[in-house]
Amino acid sequence: MKMEDNSLIKIATNTIFVIILMALIVGGFFTHKRMTLHIYVNDFPYVYDIKQGDRIDVYYIHSVHLTPVHEVFVVNDDQSFQFISTEYDDIGWGTPYRFQKYVNAKHFLFKKDNFNKLTLYNLDYGFISLNEPRFFINNQLLKIIFNENIIKIKSFITK
Repeated sequence: MKMEDNSLIKIATNTIFVIILMALIVGGFFTHKRMTLHIYVNDFPYVYDIKQGDRIDVYYIHSVHLTPVHEVFVVNDDQSFQFISTEYDDIGWGTPYRFQKYVNAKHFLFKKDNFNKLTLYNLDYGFISLNEPRFFINNQLLKIIFNENIIKIKSFITK
């Protein structure tokens, strides 16, 4: 009788251990934080896996100046984008008078990189085909098809 009691205790202990192990595995699976970047191009979704600290670069041609623009964002853990910098080649149209001394007859490179407190929860862009937009995550070009003249882009992060 004593041997049967020990066997029952072992079976019960092993069963409880397996149940606890399964609960931890399943619980860990459902609480894993997976962040995705959603980019909608004219209502067509593109979805990319991202993580905190990933860098997002947006390049396009300015519609008025017809010069390149480069914007940099970093992904935060709270489903937001930290605006890091914007850089563009400008020809000085509309430049405030106090900056005129930096403008030469052709172009000047303008870089603004102290956006430390500018946090965005979505990136919305409106492009036309001549803007030639390109998106990168950690220097990897995203394969996005822009096949219309007017392009509306709405980007956001989900967990």
